[in-house]
Amino acid sequence: AGLPILESIKTNGLTNVCIVVTRYFGGILLGTGPLAKAYRDSSHDAVLNARIIRMRYLNNVLFSLDYDSYGKIRYEAEKRAMKIIDTQFEAKVIVRMALTDSESEYMRSFLNDVSRGSGAISDDGGLWISEEKE
Repeated sequence: AGLPILESIKTNGLTNVCIVVTRYFGGILLGTGPLAKAYRDSSHDAVLNARIIRMRYLNNVLFSLDYDSYGKIRYEAEKRAMKIIDTQFEAKVIVRMALTDSESEYMRSFLNDVSRGSGAISDDGGLWISEEKE
């Protein structure tokens, strides 16, 4: 049963998935050919009806900046479709963003330029972000 199910996974280009096919009748009346077809068809139907989610691991980056720099950072992030997770308005503005490595490097440089070196940046680990597969 494993090979027909695995073929459904490979055919659809999926990774990091698990498909469970449950047989409620334990007999051998179907025979091996029809039984393999039943497993293949069941797993194929499950994949076709599933909601496929793409997961990306992103850097969780904190930017601490003055209020003047905040508008520029927010505008640049929105223009480049970067993900802002949270914003806190205190003595300084703290912006938490989920960024790829290249986005993180770009925003570090951009913050340094717009804040004239007064902004602070810290990494807060990483996080998984889900996106629907197209």
